[in-house]
Amino acid sequence: MRQGQEIALVVILDASAPNRQAHPPEEDDAAWLIAIAKAMKSLYSKDLDMDTDVFALLNPDEQLKYVVNYLKMLDILPVDADTTYLKQFLQTLRSDAKAFLEYLPQQVHPIPITLLRASELRPKESNFGDVVNQPELSQDSALGWNKYSSEPVDVKFVPGDHVTMMTRPHVEVLAQKLKACIEQAKKNF
Repeated sequence: MRQGQEIALVVILDASAPNRQAHPPEEDDAAWLIAIAKAMKSLYSKDLDMDTDVFALLNPDEQLKYVVNYLKMLDILPVDADTTYLKQFLQTLRSDAKAFLEYLPQQVHPIPITLLRASELRPKESNFGDVVNQPELSQDSALGWNKYSSEPVDVKFVPGDHVTMMTRPHVEVLAQKLKACIEQAKKNF
């Protein structure tokens, strides 16, 4: 908009609106590593549980190796993977979470917002500071986005949770709903 472009539609995939009252993610790498492992387990629908009691007894380097080996056992990482990939992934996640907590839109715009929201909540232990940590948002179907648009947010529920909505078979439904949103925006624009 600042560049003079018109915006027909903003689609948000199962994310709550920026909220300075949100709690920052755990600074502890161990908590992040456990959350990553659980998210990957859910994403890939694997049945192997991580032994968090053993994990807690390890030093930070051993924890990285433990999670890499766990992800290899789930067939998520190749057998020759090392801790470098996981360190970079962890750094990216932490950076993204920090940026999300620091960003707040500066004004309300007359832009249609569609929120494609997961129909299932993830278990508390597998989140990265999402709705589960913000109980006030769990009561708001628009997850706080109404305060950033002069139009009501169009909330469409899709099957799965925050992670599994992007995997088969749920991603097909998400794609159909996204396509319908885009087609409708083209007609209205």
